[in-house]
Amino acid sequence: MTRIGAFFGSIVRWGIFTAGLAAIVHVVFVFALPSLVMGRLQSQLIKQSGFNTILHAPRPNWESRQVVRPSPDLLYSICAYNLSLDPVRIIAEVPDSYWSLSMFTDTTDNYFVVNDLQTDDNKIELILAGAGTRVNNPEDLPIIESPTFSGVILLRTLITSEDDYASLDKKRRQARCETYAPN
Repeated sequence: MTRIGAFFGSIVRWGIFTAGLAAIVHVVFVFALPSLVMGRLQSQLIKQSGFNTILHAPRPNWESRQVVRPSPDLLYSICAYNLSLDPVRIIAEVPDSYWSLSMFTDTTDNYFVVNDLQTDDNKIELILAGAGTRVNNPEDLPIIESPTFSGVILLRTLITSEDDYASLDKKRRQARCETYAPN
């Protein structure tokens, strides 16, 4: 083999190695990283409040990082849910401000969102259940099916002015995320 042939052979081997390594890194980031991120968030939430219990986070500041890239003009309430035993009931008062409720799977996929403009009144009440789960629902509440049995529910409330902060915070603290097991 000539020196030129050996040189090109080594370039081809390094190219194949680099492409293979890039493919592995890509797969890890695309498939594993979201689960790792959500797993870390859920373990932090579970330590603080457990599953199916809402945690009302303090007002964000420059050090806040429980929610990724929090905004200081939003109030956050968050619930790590586990639907393996029972569905979860979510109840929240909707303020006269921007407000949203978002649901995420254990791989960070957002599968449900509702905001203040989409509610019929100033309250939202719904049931979250695992896909295919039969739910005894005597109150005929809306049922949202989660693609996974665990994940996170995030409620956001916009602080429209400092004068409204106390009333908005009081209203958001009335929100509940709880195991749903009607008689």
